[in-house]
Amino acid sequence: MGLLRQVDTDRTEKNVKNYFEKEFPRLVLQAGYSMLDVQSPKFDVTGISSLSGDNGTENGMISHFEAQRLVKATVKAINRCPLIYRKILRAVYLNDQPDITTQMSLGYQHAQYNVKKKRAYLYFADSFIKIHDFHAYLKEDQIRDWKEYI
Repeated sequence: MGLLRQVDTDRTEKNVKNYFEKEFPRLVLQAGYSMLDVQSPKFDVTGISSLSGDNGTENGMISHFEAQRLVKATVKAINRCPLIYRKILRAVYLNDQPDITTQMSLGYQHAQYNVKKKRAYLYFADSFIKIHDFHAYLKEDQIRDWKEYI
């Protein structure tokens, strides 16, 4: 048994993909950014402090600043991924480039690209874990010992 819990890779990949396709674009808008802002190599990923308050205006500001924090954390997490996986995530989710274009620009065949993209989701989940844990973990009865495969 290792130090880390075993990850259900399929469910983790789905969680990250859902985040990028459904939640991230909304966060970009709520943060007051455009995708052009986020695409820029000069996009400032330094942290932003959060406020606390009780009235609606302050709560709206907190939501705005929280969205900014999450967008910045997402870009930072992508940038911490190994180069090839970073390239895939940036191209597809920051630059809104179709998969086929990304695949061809990187010189991968379809199957090879899909394997790399799925691995990119897993690297992102590991890199983003301090902000949110996208991992789905295997239950005790789903974990197989390597000796079973001998």
